[in-house]
Amino acid sequence: VWYRAVLDKLPFPVSVFDLNRRWTYLNQPALKALNVQSGQDIIGRDYQSGWKNFIDHRVIYQESAGYRKIFIRRQTENDKYFFCQSSVLNDEAGQAIGFIETMQDITKTYEAQSRLRLMLDATPMSSVVFNQTGQVVDCNLEAVSLCGLSTKKEYLEHFFDCMPPCLPDGSPTATVLLRSVQEAIDQGKSFLNLMYLRDVSGRDIPCEVFLTSVAWGGGFIVLGCFRNLQDIMAAQQKINRERL
Repeated sequence: VWYRAVLDKLPFPVSVFDLNRRWTYLNQPALKALNVQSGQDIIGRDYQSGWKNFIDHRVIYQESAGYRKIFIRRQTENDKYFFCQSSVLNDEAGQAIGFIETMQDITKTYEAQSRLRLMLDATPMSSVVFNQTGQVVDCNLEAVSLCGLSTKKEYLEHFFDCMPPCLPDGSPTATVLLRSVQEAIDQGKSFLNLMYLRDVSGRDIPCEVFLTSVAWGGGFIVLGCFRNLQDIMAAQQKINRERL
């Protein structure tokens, strides 16, 4: 079949399954990844039977309607990571006849990202990553702790709830922050000398915010560092009282 000749030329693993998730085709890189000599050793076998040394590590995206899934797969025996995409395979009439899955080795990129994540989590200052639309896409453990939350997932889902609606001057807190994120994208950096976060107990936490844009994936992300000013402001208030 012509498509087999094309897929065999691709430098990354490609697998095809029927609707019962049995292998119907693997290209040469896929056979190599599974450490099998010939497609005859695995054709007709169940999808899971070949992935004994692999773990589906993290789902990035999954459609609810139809079928398309993007995820990370880890090869345990040599600790490699693959970026995987799986989707429905249709015939010429548009009827589903199986699934096709691709894998691309991202071990070096994944390890680099893991090192950066460890460095971010080791930073004692609350740190948040924004994408170009102002959406919060990552944070460190200190950010989670500062707001009294339990997990990064909880923090990312409720970030804009973790701040009072307005600043002392009446400006909408989220609007001011997003304006500064955009300024960082346009000018490379931005600074807010005072804004507030709010923890789960309802206590407002004064912060100064440093925002820096970083080139990433053909665009930009913005790293926001929130410096907790509670102790500094408390000390200043004490000094002011003693001067009276």
